[in-house]
Amino acid sequence: RCGSTLVANALIAMNPDKHRVYSESAPPLHALKGVCGETYQFCQKHQAAAVLRDVIYLMSRTNDPNEERVFFKIQSIGSRNIEVFQAAFPETPWIYVYREPVQVMMSHLKYGEKHANCIAPKRRKSDVVRDLLMRHRTTVGELSNIEYCAVHLATLTESASRAIAANPATGTSVNYESLPDALYQTILPQKWNIPVSPTEVENIVQISSVYSKGTGGRKGEFKDDSEEKEREASLDIREAAEKFLK
Repeated sequence: RCGSTLVANALIAMNPDKHRVYSESAPPLHALKGVCGETYQFCQKHQAAAVLRDVIYLMSRTNDPNEERVFFKIQSIGSRNIEVFQAAFPETPWIYVYREPVQVMMSHLKYGEKHANCIAPKRRKSDVVRDLLMRHRTTVGELSNIEYCAVHLATLTESASRAIAANPATGTSVNYESLPDALYQTILPQKWNIPVSPTEVENIVQISSVYSKGTGGRKGEFKDDSEEKEREASLDIREAAEKFLK
């Protein structure tokens, strides 16, 4: 949807012997939600950070002498928890991959509103959603499903924007359109201080030419669908993106 899977695939393909990548692995967010609650109603954020440190430590252990680095691609909903991730790992660099809002919404709604991940949380109360809607002087009940999709995505991008503004030394926003070049030209060598060899660049470029979510029968050559998504977006999607995501 936004390019994060492409980044995860590129990081492991870059050097499979030295890199381990967790892509949307459940334990980090499950630990936070299970121990502290979705809105940290059961513990304070510094305690949540301690829980998160323990989980990441256990997941990062290895008996492979060749492994040097471990990367975590966190589920999109985890964007609301960036503050806790920063508290747990204040010196660890991270990126937030973003894409034009209409294109992201089109990806979410590809199989219809009933199957859209951005709409599913509408049935649950959320203080984060409520606070955003208060600024727009509306309520969840007044929103269409497509509008709620935009609101849900807005809560994620706003959380990331605040986190990057608070600590630009570790957090970096990355535009989908800049991938994969930004990864080996800027992010790895300059932001993360990880040198990239010509062979590793070639590995990144090669894996980036394959459909990032392709497995089994879905695997194939990557084709940029940005223009197609923009062209096929309905007026409702465009208006919702303009209202809540611009």
